[in-house]
Amino acid sequence: MSNQKYTLQSNEAVIMKTENVRRDDGFKNYVYELILTNKNLILVKKGNWRGKVLDVFYFPISSIRSYEGKASIILSKEKFSPKMEIHFMTGEEAITFEKRKEAEKWVENINNLLSGEEIESGSNDNNIIPGTGLVAETLKGTIDTFKGIFNGESPSAAKTVKKEKTVKKCTSCGASNSGISGRIVRCEYCGSEQLL
Repeated sequence: MSNQKYTLQSNEAVIMKTENVRRDDGFKNYVYELILTNKNLILVKKGNWRGKVLDVFYFPISSIRSYEGKASIILSKEKFSPKMEIHFMTGEEAITFEKRKEAEKWVENINNLLSGEEIESGSNDNNIIPGTGLVAETLKGTIDTFKGIFNGESPSAAKTVKKEKTVKKCTSCGASNSGISGRIVRCEYCGSEQLL
């Protein structure tokens, strides 16, 4: 699907972005911005002059082929650049990166998204403020403590929420689905998405 405007759905969040990637589409003089959200892989086609947006392509995460929770992605080299080939239900897309580590991070995050594992945000360490994870966990703990106090619990009795793996039957086909509790997973058998 392609559009001229890049917009997110109301239940969609950006996980990571990388600029200056190339799409294996026969037009070598266009650069793309690659965006991973919890719902889509988005390619924004830009012109070389002032980076004007020429087109936007959306590829649903649910259409990525997978086996045993791993995405069907091949990481190879094209000339001297790392190339990520993603296999969708309807075809494949090949994207060339400037650095191999960056391509590996994309493969890791796509696999984590499909399996329900924890995902690191940001395309590289330069975009992440050091210590934000620790600050977020501390704030969450503080908020949970206040919630407990306002609900009549003592501070020591305030509960912390653990991310636990769980197994739940698919509501569509009855197959077993596993992942982290509270996350949305896609059934390997029928493809329906559901909350664990």
